[in-house]
Amino acid sequence: MVNSNSKFEKNGSASKFDSDCGNIEMTVHSGQNIPFSHKDNFLNLMKSRKLDARMAITSMSKNEEDILIFERYDPSLFTNIVINTCNLTFGKNANLHSHDYFELTFIIQGEVEVQVEKKIRTYKQGDVLLLNRNTRHSEEYLKKNSSVFYLGLSEEYLQSWPVDDEELNKSKTIFASFLKNNVNDMEKRNKDYVEFFYNQEKAHPSEANKILMEIILELKTRQPGYMIVIRGLIFRLLILLNNRNHYVSNYNDLGVDQKNSLASDVKSYLDKTKYRITREQLGQELHYNGDYLNRIFKKKYGYSIKEYNQTIYMNEATRLLAKSTFSIQKISKLLGFENKTHFYHLFDTHYDMTPLDYRQKFVESNQKEPSRKLNF
Repeated sequence: MVNSNSKFEKNGSASKFDSDCGNIEMTVHSGQNIPFSHKDNFLNLMKSRKLDARMAITSMSKNEEDILIFERYDPSLFTNIVINTCNLTFGKNANLHSHDYFELTFIIQGEVEVQVEKKIRTYKQGDVLLLNRNTRHSEEYLKKNSSVFYLGLSEEYLQSWPVDDEELNKSKTIFASFLKNNVNDMEKRNKDYVEFFYNQEKAHPSEANKILMEIILELKTRQPGYMIVIRGLIFRLLILLNNRNHYVSNYNDLGVDQKNSLASDVKSYLDKTKYRITREQLGQELHYNGDYLNRIFKKKYGYSIKEYNQTIYMNEATRLLAKSTFSIQKISKLLGFENKTHFYHLFDTHYDMTPLDYRQKFVESNQKEPSRKLNF
């Protein structure tokens, strides 16, 4: 359990506490300077808990004096925050959020109230919650003498995970099924989670706690091969969770996020067709309002339909210019342009040369054609 006197011996000491309600002091042990000066910033930090590395452990601990201690450990960073939470409240739905990684929540001490989508439940010492990337949730840290550890695992970290390992699959475990269903869900459509309820009569929660502390120690000391050791410890932790003598598991399938799924369908359509199309035309094809499609697409991917579509058909233009013998006029028509002049202007804006210059310069000299990509 993390306490208010916690220290990080290798890289420095923890931050000091300011007695004013809601005041925060933060120490980052990596040479980085991340300012946090008031409770709103702190709430945003708890909402995001962004995973910059492939895995990380975050601890949240609240003591008898109503002081909340936040500590973050990953392969490159240690962060410590201390805040007086005497006037800090959250409220239902106020901080619902999701992550771009998988999260295991371990109740180390006390009780924590968690809202998952529309369901609110209190989890007790020893319980564990496994959340998918698209599952919205929030935590209520109002109970004193409580402590929670969060183990974040990225998609990349789990893609090479031994999901076919005999030990993990011999009893068709829930975690193995969860991995197979969700790790390769590239569009993050699924909304599901797994509850592991600690069996008080048959087990002791300190076994999981011990493994978590060993992981933190490895992240602190960073001895040669520490990431390999951590991977083995996480594997042991997952095996422990699937031990029916220790935990009773409950899988909750909340279905598919319809908006997320629809945005993915729009992207797939644009990727497949590769020609110029307006949001109104796209709406007619998919039987939805074009403005609505644009809103959910931009919310998911950060680009408008027009911006993404333009990148796709401009890349297709370079491919056709390089690989085909079609005339430029025919290429412009294939890409959905009624006006060849408009195509010339857009191509020149995109690549700083005309289509004819591109074909002569990059095809005749056998140079690789330039293409532009948007990161998703």
